[in-house]
Amino acid sequence: NTFTGSLPTNLCRSYSLKFLSVDRNKLFHSIPLPHSKSIGVEVLCMPGNKLEGTIP
Repeated sequence: NTFTGSLPTNLCRSYSLKFLSVDRNKLFHSIPLPHSKSIGVEVLCMPGNKLEGTIP
């Protein structure tokens, strides 16, 4: 299963995203994610935000 998405650029809020057992350990620009653990990600008014990843 794969997931991709984008966030509206007109929103200036924080988002908490959880990833469980992320296969590729990549988020945005190769930010390492711990296996089998949840991680909180803050998104603040960043234009062109995109989420990409692979879930086993």
